[in-house]
Amino acid sequence: MKTTLLAHDKLKHFFFGFFIFLIVSLIFGNWVAISFVALVAIAKEVYDKKSGTGQFEWLDMFYTICPGILIILKTLLC
Repeated sequence: MKTTLLAHDKLKHFFFGFFIFLIVSLIFGNWVAISFVALVAIAKEVYDKKSGTGQFEWLDMFYTICPGILIILKTLLC
């Protein structure tokens, strides 16, 4: 059960990061979008720690930022 909850949490971070990146990149471009997603990811983890609703988790930040990085790499390499 714990593994499933962990995987579900990381999947949520991945999809929210993807959708935020997608929306912002359509308006401002990829580099602004990845910067914005990184700021949102950091703010979310700081909020979790300060509010007591969770812990600061580097892996959550990674999963949030990862989709944008993958899209940028695909754009640069193709």
